[in-house]
Amino acid sequence: MRPIEACDDLYESEGSFDRVYEAIAERVLAAAAAGPVVYAVPGSALIGERAVRGIVARARSDGIPVDVLPGESFLDLLLERIGLDPIESGMQVVEMLALSRIRCRFIFRRSSVRSTRPRLSARSHSSLVA
Repeated sequence: MRPIEACDDLYESEGSFDRVYEAIAERVLAAAAAGPVVYAVPGSALIGERAVRGIVARARSDGIPVDVLPGESFLDLLLERIGLDPIESGMQVVEMLALSRIRCRFIFRRSSVRSTRPRLSARSHSSLVA
């Protein structure tokens, strides 16, 4: 059994989230060259996990077998607690980091984000973004 290796250091050493996710994929795939690897994330690996998408895409292009095991996400609990069907209500899930890069006035006027539908703003990593 190999030791557990965290990727937390990459969030502090890389200059952007894009670079963090690339570095995570590089680290995981380098470890996969030596044998099977498990890359675990809290919640669902299919929701809001760009590192997972990068790992899967690169593994497939390199011919490395990959399995993604879905888990329960924060959305499952939230939707159960508030009693909302996201499909029926037209709920929007918006990434706060994306919203913070552009002025909200511009986003609401020219994008698919609609203020008249239920909206969940997710992945706020700091109070400045929120």
